[in-house]
Amino acid sequence: MAEVRQTEKTYVQNLDDCIKLYLNEMKSPALPEALKGKETTIFGNLPALFAFHSDIFLKALEKDGTTVEGIGKCFIDCVRVYYAL
Repeated sequence: MAEVRQTEKTYVQNLDDCIKLYLNEMKSPALPEALKGKETTIFGNLPALFAFHSDIFLKALEKDGTTVEGIGKCFIDCVRVYYAL
């Protein structure tokens, strides 16, 4: 159970790093012309993924993810939340 929570924390941190290190660089005036305006093409829905995993799924795992049943409930509940967005 701890490994699932730790893996999710690492994933959220990696998403955050990608946003800070790469996605934000897409706003740089020094960006090559061929890449300007291509944020969505290159990074897709990265900010939405980060928001879902950091604000919803990770919090659910931290709250209820201490048992197999709790982790299963987190997945089911969060799938419902995700598709309701």
